[in-house]
Amino acid sequence: MPTPAAFMAKGRSPSWAPAGTSSSAPTTRAPERGVRFRTMLIGYFTERPYQDPGASWWGTTGRRLVDLDASNDEYDPVLGADLYNRYLDEKLYAEEVGFDALALNEHHSTPFCMGSACNVEASILARITNRAKIVLIGNILPIWDDPLWLAEELAMIDTISQGRLVTGWVRGTGRESISHDANPPYNWERFQEAHDLIVAAWTRPGPFRWEGEHYNFRYVNPWSRPYQSPHPLIMIPGAVSRRTVQWAAQRRYPYVMLATRLEPTRMSFEYYDECAVEMGYEAGPQHRGYLFKVHVDETEELAEEVGRKYLTGPGNIFLEGSRGDARGHLQNLPGLT
Repeated sequence: MPTPAAFMAKGRSPSWAPAGTSSSAPTTRAPERGVRFRTMLIGYFTERPYQDPGASWWGTTGRRLVDLDASNDEYDPVLGADLYNRYLDEKLYAEEVGFDALALNEHHSTPFCMGSACNVEASILARITNRAKIVLIGNILPIWDDPLWLAEELAMIDTISQGRLVTGWVRGTGRESISHDANPPYNWERFQEAHDLIVAAWTRPGPFRWEGEHYNFRYVNPWSRPYQSPHPLIMIPGAVSRRTVQWAAQRRYPYVMLATRLEPTRMSFEYYDECAVEMGYEAGPQHRGYLFKVHVDETEELAEEVGRKYLTGPGNIFLEGSRGDARGHLQNLPGLT
């Protein structure tokens, strides 16, 4: 099975109001409801890779895979069905053994992650699980041409799960921009406006018009609204983008570092703290999350032997970063750095 990663967030729930944005309009919603985490939250996460021994993408001796260079002609729908169901079963077992959260991510056009429509997985988990939070790390906002549709999807997931959704929004990489023909120079602008529109749709009584730079809707009045009030906890997963860290701190959103090295992680959290002081509050553990790699085996010796390959092996999608070789000029397109 793929070596999992653990998602961890700690502390009390932060403030929910997206201060300083157009989406923080007064609301007539009922008092807050839904389960809020008050102590450390430890979640279970895997990339849900496409594992096919017949394709030689396997172990430490498989052929090297270059990102954005694998044809879906090699995809086997029967094997895919088995894998999707297996990964859902793993999430059920993770809840059974005591994980606080079940984390899902979204990537596109690559075999290292089958979660291209992670909200489908989240909606299934909303119905078949009972206790664990469903954490998205997360939806790629800039590639959504209809954020209102996303607002409705997430509200339904939150409602079906009775308030267990923790939503997360990311900017995505060049892979996603290429796959969905999203103009990279507008990545940051679309991310911010999509966020503002979704939160407004959740918190502002409709109907109302939305006229923005990138999105225009004549009738915003989603009938599906979140179970949690005013809306689910919003987390911002990412790497070491100073601009995104600052933006999250300005809104008191927890920032989740995605398996980054320790020194840039420390620097990013310190920068978050500095931004928080400028905004007039003191950031704490409740504003931080971290995704780290974990391998568990039958013995300490086996764990070290196999885990070392997972961390330092050759370019193969099931080893270092589960991604194989990345094309830097495609992943880091203008407007994404």
